[in-house]
Amino acid sequence: MKIQRKNILIVGLSSVQHTSNNTWITKTSIAEYINELAQQFDECTWITYVSSEMPSLQGNINSNLVKVVPLQSHQKALFNWLRLIAYLRHRPYVILYFPAFLSLVPILPLIHQLSRGMVVYLGNDYEQSLLQANGKWLGWSVLYRFSTEYTLKIASVVIARGKYLADRVRKFNQNVVETVPLGHLNLRSKTYAPDSSVSCVKRVLYLGQVLWRKGLKDLFLAMQLVVHNYPEVTIVLDVVGDGADRQATEIFVQNMKFNEYIKFHGWVDAKEKLSAFFQETDVLVVPSSSYPEGVPRVIDEALSQGVPVIATRVGGITKEFTDEEIMLIDPNSPQQIAVAIAAILFDTKTRERYITNAQRRLELWTKYGSAAQQHKRILLREREN
Repeated sequence: MKIQRKNILIVGLSSVQHTSNNTWITKTSIAEYINELAQQFDECTWITYVSSEMPSLQGNINSNLVKVVPLQSHQKALFNWLRLIAYLRHRPYVILYFPAFLSLVPILPLIHQLSRGMVVYLGNDYEQSLLQANGKWLGWSVLYRFSTEYTLKIASVVIARGKYLADRVRKFNQNVVETVPLGHLNLRSKTYAPDSSVSCVKRVLYLGQVLWRKGLKDLFLAMQLVVHNYPEVTIVLDVVGDGADRQATEIFVQNMKFNEYIKFHGWVDAKEKLSAFFQETDVLVVPSSSYPEGVPRVIDEALSQGVPVIATRVGGITKEFTDEEIMLIDPNSPQQIAVAIAAILFDTKTRERYITNAQRRLELWTKYGSAAQQHKRILLREREN
């Protein structure tokens, strides 16, 4: 049932592309979220940036539900401010997504005053972004921190993805709601064989940016150890994603003469294909070493489908997940990764323990519903207030 005479204005979240068919596309998970949320309102306007660098996007924005308004480059901030202000004349409810709201700080007081309520969605740890400030202009870190924390303070509500971010935000705003992440959360359990049979193919999954800082060298060397220790088993690592080090990592694997065991699949956005990877894999590995992780969404995506997870103790991972939910290991250690992979693949009790604990989180998310359903409830409550 729609809310009568209520409009929603969504700012940021993800870039879009314009197709030759005069439609807008974005990441599949984002398109599903936007379209579902828009169904609850009379009008939905999505203001965001256009990108030509995102490959293989397959998420279609429903033009009957959502009006997409492209923003200009960040250098044309004044034009963007005026355009956004024009859409405030109908007093919509506004959701700002990190980090898009950083460019709007000069007009945030006006947005706050003209909107029915200003909600901020924080899906990533802004503190981790500060760790990547090398090469930025003088004063960037100070302005970045001020802009983020100021926005969080004046928001009517902050929607934070996960306990870790929610606890951090409460230093600035007590009206915080913890939600499930946006993403391919199909919320279904995975069926495993009851034993640790070595007669079938075992699959290990890496899903994310292809960067050395993500610990890929450690993962490749760990795979070499596992394959050497279990020669009677076919063990394959699927690398799903793209990034600046894609070519270098492929050359590294070729030099290892390990192409048979490590497969590169590139960027995959189609929901069905991603779900197929999760259904076929036995364990997801998040081996980040020097990359400043917040709370990787891919962990939630794996747990939502009952896939055990191995992750390094970096960033916000240990603050969001316990060692009973995912197997935590030290960064920069191929040996620990190898031992952990073997434990999940071949130790029945270990595997079943993590599958069971993943099921508990799955049951909790089932009660929450989708992110769009959660955010709708938050918006409705704020309107009533």
